[in-house]
Amino acid sequence: MSDWNPNSTQTKGMEWGVLLSGAYTVPGQFVPAIALRQTVSEATGFARVALGTRGATGGLYVVEAYDNETAVPANVTTLQAQPNEDVSGMGTGLWVEESHATGTIYTQIDEVGAANLADYIQLDVPLGGVIYNGRLNTGGLTLTGKRILAVRLNAVVVVAGAAALEFGLNLSGSKYVGRTNIVNVVNQPVSATWLYNPATKLPWRIADVQALDTSDEYYLDGGAFPGAYLAVYQVWLDVVICDENRLAFGVLDDTLGALTPNAWNTVTLTTPTAGTWTKDGAGYHLYLMRRLNSTGSFNVPFLESWDHVAPNPAHNYNPVLDPTYGYATAMGSALPAVLPLFTRTTAPADSVDGQPYARTQLATVRNGQPAEMEFSNAAAANYGLLRFLVHPHSATGSLLVTVKRRSDNVQIGGTLTVTPASLSAQTRVPNTAYYWIQGQLSSVAGLAAATQYYLQFTTSSSGTGEDYWSVVVADTNGSGSVAGFGGTTDRALSNGSELDAYDIYATLSTVPVAPANFTATLTTQTVAASICGITTIQRASLAWTATALGAGFTRYDIARSLDGGTTWTTFRQITTEATATAIDYEAPFGIAVQYRIRVVRSDGAVGDWSSVGTVTKNSTNCVLYLVSNYDPTYNMVLDYQPDVDYDFLESADRVTHPIYGQDDNLSFIPLEDRGTRANWKITVEFNGTGQTAQGKAAFTSLRNIAKAPLPYVRVLDLYGNTMAATLAVPSGTQFMPGRVYSAEVNATEVVDTFVVQN
Repeated sequence: MSDWNPNSTQTKGMEWGVLLSGAYTVPGQFVPAIALRQTVSEATGFARVALGTRGATGGLYVVEAYDNETAVPANVTTLQAQPNEDVSGMGTGLWVEESHATGTIYTQIDEVGAANLADYIQLDVPLGGVIYNGRLNTGGLTLTGKRILAVRLNAVVVVAGAAALEFGLNLSGSKYVGRTNIVNVVNQPVSATWLYNPATKLPWRIADVQALDTSDEYYLDGGAFPGAYLAVYQVWLDVVICDENRLAFGVLDDTLGALTPNAWNTVTLTTPTAGTWTKDGAGYHLYLMRRLNSTGSFNVPFLESWDHVAPNPAHNYNPVLDPTYGYATAMGSALPAVLPLFTRTTAPADSVDGQPYARTQLATVRNGQPAEMEFSNAAAANYGLLRFLVHPHSATGSLLVTVKRRSDNVQIGGTLTVTPASLSAQTRVPNTAYYWIQGQLSSVAGLAAATQYYLQFTTSSSGTGEDYWSVVVADTNGSGSVAGFGGTTDRALSNGSELDAYDIYATLSTVPVAPANFTATLTTQTVAASICGITTIQRASLAWTATALGAGFTRYDIARSLDGGTTWTTFRQITTEATATAIDYEAPFGIAVQYRIRVVRSDGAVGDWSSVGTVTKNSTNCVLYLVSNYDPTYNMVLDYQPDVDYDFLESADRVTHPIYGQDDNLSFIPLEDRGTRANWKITVEFNGTGQTAQGKAAFTSLRNIAKAPLPYVRVLDLYGNTMAATLAVPSGTQFMPGRVYSAEVNATEVVDTFVVQN
């Protein structure tokens, strides 16, 4: 099982889903890739790649290794090399200068740019059929540290009458045609491009290009057409380069259909300078696969991510090829699709740093037959979030997932229970019977460093007949005892067999630690004076040290308990990580109110709760508090008469129905609690104490909170009673003489499930 996951560095295991055979078409398309964590330094000479069905034309497939998954070539440019030497084909009656002179003639065709029509060479027509070989000044090009993307041979020619021109490269004595049967051209450029060395069937190396100045040549073949006319005004070579960022590459040659489809095929890996590649033992390497000629399509099996469908360019996590030269222009995000590939040492032996999966199987989980996935933990951390892929088979019992220590099989942390009924809330793989399960252990698993653990899948199903669960397992498809995630030490148990060739499609992620230094203290809010002389409202001020999850942050959850920690209610969510304070105006008076906080990560992991902070609000005098965390600017304190009238709303829904032939009616009474409406008499002002306005304006503040765009107002009294309610102020009374104002306030209870965000 993996100690690194490309989607999350806090995750053990495989993030990918069902196994598919994906067809990749180039140019201009995404190509398969895999990012692998490197743990040991090895002289790596080979790689194995699982090819699916191949294109009808076969082709050359290049495997390239990069030092990380964001490396892309830079500074793409073109260098030009002019002719600098004749090799053969000069002299009287062969290829000659325009004046029919003899001797060295490459100087007559060395312009690059605007052609000088006075400088050219031509084929001596009476003989014809003679090949001209020349060399190019590629040794003078600055190629150190550069990657050669393409070589393009260019010529400006006149081909008239029956003449036909062919030109190309002459490498180690063998001709490789670039263009043939060029006819009826007058002072027009013609060109041929090679994306790889046709002699070696490998991407161009610097030494290959420099050899065109020493041992290899270009050639011009005029054919045997007496009476025709052929002249060459220019010849030059374009060398398209970029910064070299590859660590190694190798080529699978299927031009003759020699590769085996739906099986593992070995490719030799060397450095760009043809040396032995020794990969380092740290960081991440990206391996991608593409066709060298950048045309056609090919199929490879691969493991997909959360979309569970064939690759789509909109996913943006596979490398994208330049449509002309076939180099990767973008590596996408940190979640590449999985190319079945593992490296081999020059010994050869399978590297521990590889990903060899090429197919899936189902591990049946019955009563007494578990499935298990081992993993080794590098550093101590708290784990709890689980994802895995299952197939329920008419299961009546639950699937149980636990984390256990291998040395003594002791369970660490809680249990994740998946019931058949809970599947409806999970993600189903489209058009299949598979479900992606995401859930959290009932309590976190605190795992130690340098210790081997395992995930265990068991069931409470009877295990008879079709009553069982299946867990999806990745398999190496007979590639031998190769290293999967975590090497050969961590193995999986599937259908009674424990092999290092298996890995269960499951991830176990860390649980974020609770925000540190959480405190709860009493502070106050200043409000307009009530007739009791109260000018402040007590509140709980909460503070903590902000976490540092960055892009992984989703929110803080803040909860309160009114019963000593037995029952907790989340009342506040904060979605800005830098925010490290919150205020609660709604806690009741006279009791100890407890608070705690946790953080939720973007992958769904829910962190531990913090330590508990406690405050106790105290109030005196006969006052009523109308407050709301949604908008505390409306908060107010008022005096009220001690007596409160309660209306029980279900009584208004009583229905009576006459019974035929009887003197009595049948009464229907709702059984559920329809809620409560509390009715208070509020004293707003008493002889100049309290509100300073007169007349109906004395009721403005009270009416404003009743009309405010708030989902509820919390009504608190000094006896510890609390009610989330909507308010109505149907009437007010002014007593004469003097300034005594009272109002009727109706508070209709609402369901108390509100959570303030930000």
